[in-house]
Amino acid sequence: WRPALCERRLLILSPFTRTHPRPTAALAAQRNALLADLATDFLVPYAAPAGKTESLARTAAAAGKPIVTLDTPLNATLLSLGARIARSL
Repeated sequence: WRPALCERRLLILSPFTRTHPRPTAALAAQRNALLADLATDFLVPYAAPAGKTESLARTAAAAGKPIVTLDTPLNATLLSLGARIARSL
């Protein structure tokens, strides 16, 4: 990753400072919110019912961001949010 960074082909973003020595659930939620704001599309292979991934997917759907998921009955909630089924190329 260092060559890409030096060649200005990679950008590393973090909402955290060095005062955050280790990840916590709260910090992970902040990181995920930042990535959700920056993302234009979402690939969510699976989201547990009432889980954090589903909550993030709900936020993305409410913001009108496209969501793609796998074709499985386990993703019924994602599909009800308007997720499209991933198709092979």
